[in-house]
Amino acid sequence: MAHSMYALKPVFDLDAKVDVPSCMYSLPVIQSSTPIDGIGMTKATCPISVEALEARQDAILARLGQLKTQVAAYKQSLGLPDTPASTVNVAKTADIVIRCSPSFPAFSLKGIYSLLTGSGLTVHTSCHTHCTVSSLPPNVQSFLPVTEVPRSSAQVRMTLIWTEVGKDCELMVSPLTQSVIKGETNILRYFSRLFPTIFPYETLPNLNAVDSMLDNVSTLLWAAPRERQPIMRSLAVNLAKTAYLAGAGISVADLALYSAIRQLGLDKDLQPELMRWYLTMAKQLEGKSSRNRNRNSSMRKSMSSSSPKKADSNNKKSSEREKSPRKEPASAKKGKSPMKEVKIEKNPPKKSE
Repeated sequence: MAHSMYALKPVFDLDAKVDVPSCMYSLPVIQSSTPIDGIGMTKATCPISVEALEARQDAILARLGQLKTQVAAYKQSLGLPDTPASTVNVAKTADIVIRCSPSFPAFSLKGIYSLLTGSGLTVHTSCHTHCTVSSLPPNVQSFLPVTEVPRSSAQVRMTLIWTEVGKDCELMVSPLTQSVIKGETNILRYFSRLFPTIFPYETLPNLNAVDSMLDNVSTLLWAAPRERQPIMRSLAVNLAKTAYLAGAGISVADLALYSAIRQLGLDKDLQPELMRWYLTMAKQLEGKSSRNRNRNSSMRKSMSSSSPKKADSNNKKSSEREKSPRKEPASAKKGKSPMKEVKIEKNPPKKSE
């Protein structure tokens, strides 16, 4: 079969000599079966040596070091700090849309706004009410502060929609796919991944303990009233040693528990450690103590309920004062007392008998 096939001429001459321009660097010929004289045998020369490049780099680094020293001396002469204040560099995030029920407001959003603005980020907030909600309670009518930052230039844009979604609020991640994150604790986890330096969570050394706290807070929202106190005691174990639940700083666990206490109205029956922690959180996140506000309102209610009793007691005291004889001044006591006069009047009849 091999002798019956026709023969073909070679398409390429592997031993052909190609004239290479002298302006190009030479490479060894890989298409030739035998070496060609003058091609691929000469060593390529670099116009600039490596030693010269290293010398230039060292000179540039030395010059930069001198400039850094001069700038530091100039800042010290002006009284400026040596290191700039730590700022969070965050690009513009996508619109964060949160749907929340008016009867179970997510109070952690106030803490999120306070911590974001405190870190130097520009935040734009807007609140809307769904058509299914007829009216809003007074405590949520001005829930998030009105910001003067335009929406187009804000780094973080938060939109809150009041609608009936139950106890678990929802965060819309993608309007196109309609994917949501349910539950306030899961929303806090989402914010901790967006801003890890502001809301520490995954970088905490006691991450497992923080996850357990977040799960207990979620259970607290759905627990029966008689089951809430044991959960609260388990959450307050670390407050005897640290200022906050997860350590020396505010974490997502503190925001979640603070919101749960506000929603369920448990601020009246807190342990001493929890009460101290709660007042600190309320002052830091909202600038005021909600405990004092509730105490004042309860005092007003008790005063209003006990006012009729006080009025009756006052009326009784006034009537007794009117019935009791008034004391005469010392200047009017010149003769005998009235009691002695009565005895003198009774004595004559006895003598007559």
